[in-house]
Amino acid sequence: MRTLTVFLFLLLPSLAMSGEDGKADDLDGKIKAMRAAAEQKSAAEKATTDEAKKEAKKKADDAKEKEGAKKSLAEFKQSTLDNLGAVKEMFAKAEEDWKNKKYMEGSLLYSSVATATVPGSEEMVETSRGRLVELEELAKERLKAADDADLRREYAKEVDELCFVITELKAAPSKTVALRRLAALRGRPDVAAMVEMAEAQSLETDGKRDKALEAYRKVAASPRYEHTVEALKARKKVAELEPTVKTDEAKDEKEARLLLLQVKNLLSNGLVKEADSKAAELKEKYPKTDAARGLSQ
Repeated sequence: MRTLTVFLFLLLPSLAMSGEDGKADDLDGKIKAMRAAAEQKSAAEKATTDEAKKEAKKKADDAKEKEGAKKSLAEFKQSTLDNLGAVKEMFAKAEEDWKNKKYMEGSLLYSSVATATVPGSEEMVETSRGRLVELEELAKERLKAADDADLRREYAKEVDELCFVITELKAAPSKTVALRRLAALRGRPDVAAMVEMAEAQSLETDGKRDKALEAYRKVAASPRYEHTVEALKARKKVAELEPTVKTDEAKDEKEARLLLLQVKNLLSNGLVKEADSKAAELKEKYPKTDAARGLSQ
């Protein structure tokens, strides 16, 4: 509009000096024509400017998108390298455990590596799956040895073989067979104590020390096993585990109290949903603690 105003300001004097002062209509028509031409020029300039702005914005957006794509690709490559590094580390540890016949630790690592999908891990995945097949073959050999021991009435040997499958070869499918056969042996009074001790040892191996302690106490206190070697072993295990279980219980109580405090703080701030979630976590992780019992009340 500023361009239009200047244009008209310069035009009017020249029209006044043309000697056509009496022709107002012609003057008005010329002014309108000039005004229309100026408006068209201004609109064209504006259109050109807006188009340039749009084009500049599009280029900026495209550049930003390309930069984001490069960053995502770099992050993906780094993540892949990190994951591959973790897989290599697990596989190396699994191979070391396998070599040293630490089948329980090694099989857990092989199970993780066998599910890897990161590029570069294909050979390790294949080897891990092969190791798990070998693990099952070892389990079947142990079950066969248990069969032979049962035929010879060497029940202690049978229980040992079954327990080896349950604890050391726990990743093998044959573990379920060993568990079923061990439970069947419980019905034989002469080997029942061995079976209960084996079950207690399995609980201890799985890290369930509190439940293992209860199982050992049961064997140690049973009149049925009073004069057996298994009862003596059970009493030794009770003495060994009691201090560690008490330490675990004290640690659990401390952790549970912290969670209970979080629940109360969340409730005081009106965050009911979050408080319920923390309360559920407390009950699941530390069900035997005073904090969990107080929460239930």
